[in-house]
Amino acid sequence: MRALTRMIVIALILAAGTGLYWVDTLRRAGPVPEADAKTPHEPDAYFVDFTLRRFEKAGIRTYRLAGERMTRFADDRSTLIERPDLDYRPVEAAPWQATAARAKTEPDSDRVELIDDVVLRQIPENEPPMTIRTSRLSVLTEAGRADTDRPITAESRAWEIDANGMTAWFDRDRVELHHEVNGRYEPQSTR
Repeated sequence: MRALTRMIVIALILAAGTGLYWVDTLRRAGPVPEADAKTPHEPDAYFVDFTLRRFEKAGIRTYRLAGERMTRFADDRSTLIERPDLDYRPVEAAPWQATAARAKTEPDSDRVELIDDVVLRQIPENEPPMTIRTSRLSVLTEAGRADTDRPITAESRAWEIDANGMTAWFDRDRVELHHEVNGRYEPQSTR
């Protein structure tokens, strides 16, 4: 009987040791990745001091996008741009320039989302420039349009306007202010 008790105790000790070893092996291996697990949001390419140019079929440049750094991400193919500078040149209208702290673009989209410290300028040839400041601006490069639903301040030499939301049509030399528009006009002296 003693031999049988010893065998049972040894078998239990071996089973417990094997079980602990198995649990420790699983713990060290970590969780098993799922087949549909998302790829981490990590960059797969970047450019430093880059310039991209877009041309019409006739060879006329429509816009230029430059920046300090452009980082592309593998999981969603989105792109982040540091210190973007977008120069839009309509054929029959005054040029526009937009700068910001950063920007984001999505794959297969003509939208450039300018984020933080956004400055949009229209630079007519024989008139004072118009400057619009906001915190966020969506530029649709194919449509030649910029939109925001955020507060804006627009100014030129003799006037200043505050509003909530705005749409600018680059090709039409037109800016539409959406809500709560307040302005100040100071005529320039003609001396």
